[in-house]
Amino acid sequence: NDVVLTPRYVSTFCCNLARTNMNSFVWDKAMGSGGFLVSAMDIMVKDAKEKINDPEELERKIKNIKQNQLLGIEILGNIYILAVLNMILMGDGSSNIINADSHDFVLNDNFPATVFCLNPPYSAPGRGFCFVEEALNQMTTGYACVLIQDSAGNGQGLPYTKRILKNNTL
Repeated sequence: NDVVLTPRYVSTFCCNLARTNMNSFVWDKAMGSGGFLVSAMDIMVKDAKEKINDPEELERKIKNIKQNQLLGIEILGNIYILAVLNMILMGDGSSNIINADSHDFVLNDNFPATVFCLNPPYSAPGRGFCFVEEALNQMTTGYACVLIQDSAGNGQGLPYTKRILKNNTL
């Protein structure tokens, strides 16, 4: 398979680029080990701790972040288990971690995604840009940070990149 696990400093950098904060709804359509979600959760909890003074309100917010504001989808069962274990080890066992084909997944009103982070499988159509197009088409607002191969910029990401840029800004 072409699962490439993103180093923590890169996933944290990407989540910051996508303007993640305590009110973000963060998702990853090909989450691998869940690294982007762990980084996002850390950023979101830190932001909440800096902005919320009431201990009870802070506890509710952190619980909401972990239970409702993170979403990851992974098709490979063994990698999915790695993501679940990663989230548990990082202090969260209750995120929306789903073992499914993300091409069949549609966001609903319960998850108004505002941040999308991805290191796509580059063997997928358009060098992984099929995931990006699907995700951005489901979002109504927010930011994305996607790691791409250099070959995706030389035309190998077509026709996905052309359609993505027609409806989104870079």
